[in-house]
Amino acid sequence: MLPLREIRRREKGPTIRRHRRKTSPRRKPSSASLPSPNRSNSSAKPPYNTSSASAASNLAPRLPRPQPAPPLALLPLQAPPHALAPAPPLPKPPLPPLTEEEMQISLSDIAVNSDKIYRQLDSWFRLVLREWDIALASRPLSVKQSYQGKMATTAYTQASQYIAPFFKHLEKRDLHPDIFPEVSEIVHHAQHRRYVTANDVYLKLSIGNAAWPIGVTMVGIHERSAREKLHEKGMAAHIMSDEVTRKYLQSIKRCLKFCQTRWLPEDQLQLMG
Repeated sequence: MLPLREIRRREKGPTIRRHRRKTSPRRKPSSASLPSPNRSNSSAKPPYNTSSASAASNLAPRLPRPQPAPPLALLPLQAPPHALAPAPPLPKPPLPPLTEEEMQISLSDIAVNSDKIYRQLDSWFRLVLREWDIALASRPLSVKQSYQGKMATTAYTQASQYIAPFFKHLEKRDLHPDIFPEVSEIVHHAQHRRYVTANDVYLKLSIGNAAWPIGVTMVGIHERSAREKLHEKGMAAHIMSDEVTRKYLQSIKRCLKFCQTRWLPEDQLQLMG
């Protein structure tokens, strides 16, 4: 007896197997089959729909065409920013130097002609520093290399540095009103070789009539009777008020010490100690 599977197969009939047809590889089209670019193929379809492309181009926003740049000759001339700023004022020409006779200060000109006094002070102190430098340079080498010679050189260098702010005040004509007449009087006495009198004026300028020259204002918990004199005009010690002022006043004192060795007084009692 045949199995059930074989019986069903015979009832269906013989099966026909279908084989796939072998396809040959694609051949490249020859040059004869390609359309020439010069020939117009009216039957060829366009690659896209021209009507839809034209409609899309109409809906797209149109950008303005760039305008050509104008020639350089038509451009407006613009000045640079620094040319619009006002020009700085021209510096004043330097005044001619004064002679030693013109440097002589008169006490009557201090309150009347301050510009003349300012110029005389500037010229005289520059003369003293120049003479001081010449005196130090003319020393022998053994004196320069000694301890005292080095100390003298250091004193000159320090004095020339400390007196620089004083020259700036003289140039700007803004010296303190309490210092200007005193310095003018010091120079007046030094020019007449009265160095002791000039030193007295210097001590009055540096120390003044202060109740406590050392700068003590409150000694204890109680207020002193002369404490109000510290704030009165002419009662304060100016040399203690400012460091710059103290330094150039000390330089003035060193200039006085050199002057009494450079221009000896006729009276030996006028020499400072």
